[in-house]
Amino acid sequence: MNVGAGITVVGLTADDAGGTREVFREPLRQGVAPRRQLREAGFRASRLPDVTSDADDAVLAYEVTPLPASSRTPCAHATEKADLVRQRLAAYAVVTSERGVLLTRLSQTTGRPGLWILPGGGVDAGEHPAEAVVREVWEEAGQDVELGELVDVSSSHRVGIGRGDVVEDFHAVRLLFTASCSQPSEPVVHDVGGSTESAAWFSIAEAVDPEAPGYPEGGMASWALDAVRAFADMP
Repeated sequence: MNVGAGITVVGLTADDAGGTREVFREPLRQGVAPRRQLREAGFRASRLPDVTSDADDAVLAYEVTPLPASSRTPCAHATEKADLVRQRLAAYAVVTSERGVLLTRLSQTTGRPGLWILPGGGVDAGEHPAEAVVREVWEEAGQDVELGELVDVSSSHRVGIGRGDVVEDFHAVRLLFTASCSQPSEPVVHDVGGSTESAAWFSIAEAVDPEAPGYPEGGMASWALDAVRAFADMP
Protein backbone atom coordinates (compact mmCIF):
# COMPACT_ATOMS: atom_id res chain seq x y z
CA MET A 1 0.00 0.00 0.00
CA ASN A 2 0.99 3.63 -0.36
CA VAL A 3 0.87 6.33 2.26
CA GLY A 4 -1.57 9.09 1.41
CA ALA A 5 -0.54 11.66 -1.14
CA GLY A 6 3.24 11.32 -0.84
CA ILE A 7 6.37 11.82 1.25
CA THR A 8 7.62 15.08 2.77
CA VAL A 9 11.24 15.74 3.75
CA VAL A 10 11.83 18.03 6.75
CA GLY A 11 15.09 19.48 8.08
CA LEU A 12 15.43 20.43 11.76
CA THR A 13 18.24 22.30 13.50
CA ALA A 14 18.92 23.32 17.10
CA ASP A 15 17.63 26.69 18.27
CA ASP A 16 18.98 29.03 20.97
CA ALA A 17 16.45 27.77 23.53
CA GLY A 18 17.74 24.20 23.38
CA GLY A 19 14.92 22.97 21.16
CA THR A 20 14.69 22.54 17.40
CA ARG A 21 13.37 24.67 14.57
CA GLU A 22 12.33 23.72 11.08
CA VAL A 23 14.63 25.04 8.35
CA PHE A 24 13.49 22.93 5.41
CA ARG A 25 10.24 21.33 4.24
CA GLU A 26 9.51 20.05 0.74
CA PRO A 27 7.65 17.16 -0.87
CA LEU A 28 10.12 14.44 -1.78
CA ARG A 29 11.01 14.91 -5.43
CA GLN A 30 10.29 12.01 -7.71
CA GLY A 31 13.34 9.81 -8.13
CA VAL A 32 15.50 11.69 -5.61
CA ALA A 33 16.80 10.22 -2.34
CA PRO A 34 15.79 12.23 0.77
CA ARG A 35 19.37 12.94 1.85
CA ARG A 36 20.26 14.09 -1.65
CA GLN A 37 17.35 16.52 -1.71
CA LEU A 38 18.54 18.01 1.57
CA ARG A 39 22.08 18.23 0.19
CA GLU A 40 20.85 20.15 -2.87
CA ALA A 41 19.16 22.63 -0.52
CA GLY A 42 22.38 23.15 1.42
CA PHE A 43 22.01 20.77 4.38
CA ARG A 44 23.72 17.62 5.59
CA ALA A 45 21.48 15.09 7.34
CA SER A 46 23.29 14.34 10.60
CA ARG A 47 21.25 11.31 11.69
CA LEU A 48 18.50 8.95 10.58
CA PRO A 49 15.03 10.52 10.50
CA ASP A 50 12.06 10.42 12.77
CA VAL A 51 9.22 9.05 10.67
CA THR A 52 5.52 9.78 11.03
CA SER A 53 2.56 9.12 8.76
CA ASP A 54 -1.10 10.04 8.62
CA ALA A 55 -3.89 9.80 6.07
CA ASP A 56 -2.38 12.59 3.98
CA ASP A 57 1.39 12.27 4.11
CA ALA A 58 4.48 10.55 5.42
CA VAL A 59 7.14 12.80 6.97
CA LEU A 60 10.88 12.07 7.17
CA ALA A 61 12.28 14.59 9.69
CA TYR A 62 16.09 14.79 9.73
CA GLU A 63 18.38 16.74 12.03
CA VAL A 64 20.53 18.81 9.65
CA THR A 65 23.56 21.08 9.59
CA PRO A 66 24.29 23.72 6.91
CA LEU A 67 26.69 22.92 4.10
CA PRO A 68 29.02 25.41 2.39
CA ALA A 69 27.64 26.56 -0.96
CA SER A 70 30.42 24.73 -2.82
CA SER A 71 29.20 21.38 -1.41
CA ARG A 72 25.67 21.58 -2.76
CA THR A 73 24.86 18.92 -5.34
CA PRO A 74 22.08 19.50 -7.91
CA CYS A 75 19.47 16.74 -8.06
CA ALA A 76 18.76 14.85 -11.24
CA HIS A 77 15.08 14.67 -12.14
CA ALA A 78 13.15 12.09 -14.09
CA THR A 79 12.48 13.15 -17.68
CA GLU A 80 10.91 10.06 -19.20
CA LYS A 81 7.18 10.15 -19.74
CA ALA A 82 5.09 7.67 -17.80
CA ASP A 83 1.42 6.72 -17.56
CA LEU A 84 1.63 6.50 -13.76
CA VAL A 85 3.89 8.35 -11.30
CA ARG A 86 4.06 6.71 -7.87
CA GLN A 87 5.97 7.07 -4.62
CA ARG A 88 5.91 4.38 -1.94
CA LEU A 89 7.15 4.41 1.64
CA ALA A 90 7.91 0.92 2.90
CA ALA A 91 9.60 -0.59 5.95
CA TYR A 92 11.74 -3.73 6.03
CA ALA A 93 13.89 -5.57 8.56
CA VAL A 94 17.05 -7.64 8.65
CA VAL A 95 15.51 -10.37 10.84
CA THR A 96 18.02 -12.71 12.48
CA SER A 97 17.76 -15.73 14.75
CA GLU A 98 19.71 -18.85 15.64
CA ARG A 99 18.65 -20.10 12.19
CA GLY A 100 20.24 -17.22 10.31
CA VAL A 101 18.65 -14.35 8.38
CA LEU A 102 15.06 -14.35 7.15
CA LEU A 103 14.39 -13.58 3.48
CA THR A 104 11.22 -13.54 1.37
CA ARG A 105 10.80 -14.37 -2.32
CA LEU A 106 8.75 -12.15 -4.62
CA SER A 107 5.72 -13.72 -6.30
CA GLN A 108 4.41 -13.62 -9.86
CA THR A 109 2.24 -10.61 -8.95
CA THR A 110 5.38 -8.44 -8.78
CA GLY A 111 7.70 -7.09 -11.44
CA ARG A 112 10.63 -9.24 -10.22
CA PRO A 113 9.24 -12.74 -9.52
CA GLY A 114 11.71 -15.12 -7.88
CA LEU A 115 13.91 -12.38 -6.43
CA TRP A 116 14.71 -12.55 -2.71
CA ILE A 117 14.32 -9.47 -0.50
CA LEU A 118 13.93 -8.63 3.19
CA PRO A 119 10.55 -9.19 4.87
CA GLY A 120 8.49 -6.01 4.97
CA GLY A 121 6.31 -3.83 2.80
CA GLY A 122 4.25 -0.72 2.42
CA VAL A 123 3.38 1.47 5.39
CA ASP A 124 -0.39 1.95 5.61
CA ALA A 125 -1.84 5.45 6.04
CA GLY A 126 -1.59 6.39 9.73
CA GLU A 127 0.53 3.34 10.58
CA HIS A 128 3.86 3.73 12.36
CA PRO A 129 6.67 2.16 10.29
CA ALA A 130 7.77 0.04 13.25
CA GLU A 131 4.29 -1.46 13.48
CA ALA A 132 4.29 -2.03 9.71
CA VAL A 133 7.48 -4.10 9.90
CA VAL A 134 6.20 -6.38 12.66
CA ARG A 135 2.88 -6.84 10.81
CA GLU A 136 4.57 -7.58 7.48
CA VAL A 137 7.01 -10.11 8.93
CA TRP A 138 4.07 -12.04 10.34
CA GLU A 139 2.04 -11.82 7.13
CA GLU A 140 4.93 -12.82 4.89
CA ALA A 141 6.74 -15.38 7.04
CA GLY A 142 4.71 -16.19 10.16
CA GLN A 143 7.44 -15.04 12.56
CA ASP A 144 7.07 -12.97 15.74
CA VAL A 145 9.96 -10.51 16.06
CA GLU A 146 11.38 -7.96 18.44
CA LEU A 147 12.18 -4.85 16.46
CA GLY A 148 15.56 -3.17 16.81
CA GLU A 149 16.71 0.18 15.48
CA LEU A 150 16.19 2.04 12.24
CA VAL A 151 19.61 1.62 10.61
CA ASP A 152 19.28 3.03 7.09
CA VAL A 153 17.02 4.65 4.52
CA SER A 154 17.42 3.50 0.92
CA SER A 155 15.83 4.87 -2.22
CA SER A 156 15.47 3.54 -5.74
CA HIS A 157 13.81 4.82 -8.89
CA ARG A 158 12.79 3.14 -12.12
CA VAL A 159 10.71 3.94 -15.16
CA GLY A 160 9.38 0.91 -16.99
CA ILE A 161 6.47 -1.41 -17.60
CA GLY A 162 4.60 -2.01 -14.35
CA ARG A 163 1.40 -3.75 -13.39
CA GLY A 164 -1.33 -3.54 -16.00
CA ASP A 165 1.30 -3.11 -18.74
CA VAL A 166 1.47 0.64 -18.19
CA VAL A 167 4.67 2.68 -18.12
CA GLU A 168 5.24 3.46 -14.45
CA ASP A 169 7.56 6.04 -12.89
CA PHE A 170 8.11 4.33 -9.54
CA HIS A 171 10.06 5.82 -6.62
CA ALA A 172 10.60 3.54 -3.62
CA VAL A 173 11.78 4.80 -0.23
CA ARG A 174 12.69 1.99 2.17
CA LEU A 175 13.17 2.27 5.91
CA LEU A 176 15.52 -0.51 7.05
CA PHE A 177 15.38 -1.85 10.61
CA THR A 178 17.05 -4.66 12.49
CA ALA A 179 14.94 -7.28 14.27
CA SER A 180 15.46 -10.48 16.22
CA CYS A 181 13.38 -13.63 16.41
CA SER A 182 13.80 -15.58 19.66
CA GLN A 183 11.60 -18.52 18.62
CA PRO A 184 12.17 -19.07 14.90
CA SER A 185 9.95 -21.55 13.13
CA GLU A 186 9.55 -22.85 9.60
CA PRO A 187 8.34 -19.79 7.65
CA VAL A 188 4.79 -19.75 6.33
CA VAL A 189 3.18 -17.11 4.12
CA HIS A 190 -0.11 -15.94 5.62
CA ASP A 191 -0.81 -13.28 3.00
CA VAL A 192 -1.49 -15.78 0.23
CA GLY A 193 -1.84 -14.24 -3.21
CA GLY A 194 0.17 -11.16 -2.31
CA SER A 195 3.67 -10.07 -3.24
CA THR A 196 5.40 -12.89 -1.31
CA GLU A 197 5.70 -16.36 -2.83
CA SER A 198 7.74 -17.97 -0.04
CA ALA A 199 10.06 -17.23 2.88
CA ALA A 200 13.10 -19.03 4.28
CA TRP A 201 15.97 -18.81 6.75
CA PHE A 202 19.47 -18.56 5.28
CA SER A 203 22.93 -18.67 6.78
CA ILE A 204 24.14 -15.06 7.04
CA ALA A 205 27.55 -16.06 5.69
CA GLU A 206 25.99 -17.59 2.57
CA ALA A 207 23.36 -14.86 2.12
CA VAL A 208 26.09 -12.23 1.72
CA ASP A 209 28.16 -14.26 -0.76
CA PRO A 210 26.69 -14.79 -4.26
CA GLU A 211 29.36 -17.46 -4.86
CA ALA A 212 28.34 -19.56 -1.84
CA PRO A 213 26.48 -22.83 -2.48
CA GLY A 214 23.66 -21.77 -0.14
CA TYR A 215 23.15 -18.33 -1.67
CA PRO A 216 19.43 -17.76 -2.42
CA GLU A 217 18.53 -19.28 -5.77
CA GLY A 218 17.26 -16.53 -8.04
CA GLY A 219 19.44 -13.93 -6.37
CA MET A 220 18.80 -11.05 -3.97
CA ALA A 221 17.78 -7.49 -4.66
CA SER A 222 20.87 -5.28 -4.40
CA TRP A 223 19.40 -3.16 -1.60
CA ALA A 224 18.56 -6.28 0.44
CA LEU A 225 22.02 -7.77 -0.11
CA ASP A 226 23.64 -4.48 0.95
CA ALA A 227 21.48 -4.38 4.10
CA VAL A 228 22.43 -7.93 5.14
CA ARG A 229 26.10 -7.23 4.45
CA ALA A 230 25.95 -4.06 6.55
CA PHE A 231 24.36 -6.06 9.40
CA ALA A 232 27.07 -8.73 9.13
CA ASP A 233 29.69 -6.00 9.49
CA MET A 234 28.12 -4.46 12.59
CA PRO A 235 30.22 -4.79 15.77
